[in-house]
Amino acid sequence: MKIIRFLVIISFFYSCNNIEKSEKKLVFNTKPAETFIEIMEHLFQNEMNIQSDSLTDSLNFSNNEKDLILNEKLEKLFSFPIYESLSNIMIAHKNGVKLQNKEAYKAGFYDLPNLNVDMSSGVNQQWKEWRKKGNFKKSFEFINNIKQQQLNISNNSKDKIKHLLPKNKTMDKNVEVSFCFDGNRGSYTTDSIIVMDMLDFKNYNITNFTNVLAHELHHIVYGDWINYNYDKSTMSEKQKTFLSYQKRILMEGIAQQINYLDYKKEIKDLYFNNELMLELSDDWFNSLREINSSQNPTEYYNSFKNTMWNNGFDKLKKYYKGKIDDSAFERRPIIDYYISYYLYFAINKNGGKERLDYVINHPESLLNEYNVLRKKENLIPLIPDDIKKIWENNLVKSRKKPAENTSYN
Repeated sequence: MKIIRFLVIISFFYSCNNIEKSEKKLVFNTKPAETFIEIMEHLFQNEMNIQSDSLTDSLNFSNNEKDLILNEKLEKLFSFPIYESLSNIMIAHKNGVKLQNKEAYKAGFYDLPNLNVDMSSGVNQQWKEWRKKGNFKKSFEFINNIKQQQLNISNNSKDKIKHLLPKNKTMDKNVEVSFCFDGNRGSYTTDSIIVMDMLDFKNYNITNFTNVLAHELHHIVYGDWINYNYDKSTMSEKQKTFLSYQKRILMEGIAQQINYLDYKKEIKDLYFNNELMLELSDDWFNSLREINSSQNPTEYYNSFKNTMWNNGFDKLKKYYKGKIDDSAFERRPIIDYYISYYLYFAINKNGGKERLDYVINHPESLLNEYNVLRKKENLIPLIPDDIKKIWENNLVKSRKKPAENTSYN
């Protein structure tokens, strides 16, 4: 009996240990965002000191560059991998001189509250606006609130993606959530890191934050599933280009089912604007055909992506009914967001959860299933046979373990 009892205890502890090992976590790193707030508070205090100096006839902020405390804080900021990455893509111009990387990023801080430095995406203008609204305290309190609710936020984010993943797919690695203030790229993922740009959360709403976090978490988990199941090693350049394009449609289309309801009404109206969706559908079909016929598919696709983002602003100005602010600009009409969301929305609405699950597990069938389920009121027209063939063939050829079939019926 003693031996049996001992074996039961050992088995129990072994099981507990395995459960602990299998539990994957979202690890919150708020230090980069908190350091940004410290820097902005320091600059604000400098500004107040200068303004209160009766001997100062005009504001002169050129001494920021010589401020030892500020430079110490900036070095701390750039020691975080997220800000090292963000600074590495920064371009700025000051007095006609082009600045790049960390020097460009620093120049924006040194110049505040002026805007004599022209930074990518006008990030220093966004910082100034954020500071002007007195958001030091609000942002700090919001971050503390997130830290206090970290476990609930993590669990809720995981729950939100469960029904939008392939069968038996779970989060199989720890993921770091890195908090920052930037204004250039918004929230995004890289490897096993989710970058949450706190300038995106001006409403200080935990539910909105959780939904965006779940959106980004879905990118990582579903992206891992795609990378595991679709082998790029034997692909031609053209096939790899198609796959990159397809992944954008697959990942954004599903993930937006989580947080679409958080978009402002004017943006939601754009997603269901008939004329706009027909334009985007034509752009999408034409781009796939161009890649298929191109001698330099990667070069064409990279050029097309830039054009798509630029044209998205023109479409925004043409169709948007509200004031064009940062949130509207971020959600300007592009194929990757609008076409992708609508495909999954229509499949779910017309065919229910069963059909939605099917295309999540069989992405090669996405366009065929849309056509099968399409109703006359749906905004994306019937997808032409040549486009369906391009889409399906590229995924079927690269799938490591062939899907059971490529049609639900």
